[in-house]
Amino acid sequence: MCSRYFFSIETIDDEFRKIIRRLNRCPSTKIPAIKMDGEVFPTDTVPALVPGGADRCTPIAARWGFTLPDSARPIINARVETIDVKPLFKYASPCLIPATNYFEWSAAAPEAAQLAFDGFEAQMTTPRTTKVKHAIAPCGKPGLFFMAGLTRHEAHMPSPSFTIVTREASPSLRHIHSRMPAMLSMRDALLWLTGDRRALPWIETAVAFCRE
Repeated sequence: MCSRYFFSIETIDDEFRKIIRRLNRCPSTKIPAIKMDGEVFPTDTVPALVPGGADRCTPIAARWGFTLPDSARPIINARVETIDVKPLFKYASPCLIPATNYFEWSAAAPEAAQLAFDGFEAQMTTPRTTKVKHAIAPCGKPGLFFMAGLTRHEAHMPSPSFTIVTREASPSLRHIHSRMPAMLSMRDALLWLTGDRRALPWIETAVAFCRE
């Protein structure tokens, strides 16, 4: 968790939208085009926000996942409890990841099948595991929200890389997964970019979340 989320450029304000489209019109020959709509997968290049000075944010193109020299799998999440001590995250810079919702999967009851043989019927449970996909977002906040992220420049990558910060799941979501993205209110989003992240108040565990 979190290994997939959804973003739509239509959920952001006009100024942000224009900047992203401008970045896509004049991309570096080495940087992939920014994904502006749809389901986002690890290693996709997407919009992120970094400090821009004077209490402003600057959109950039960033690739989802830190890389390690001895692993082919990108590091897509960072636990908030250890970001200040693990070398991989300790010196990374804060960023914001805009999203419409994120996805999580839970196990469903195995499917039952009817078998007929010698004139009799028997019901059996298929051994195949079935997963249910949930689209999750803060209730009462339709459209855009921000996930806390960390970004860094990697010498072998043409664009910055980012990872999504995760925290213990809200009580209403723990039956699906024990972790969730650290989602920031609009008030706290700027504090994450410019303030002391250790003192930042994370979203209250009592906040309800919507599932589809």
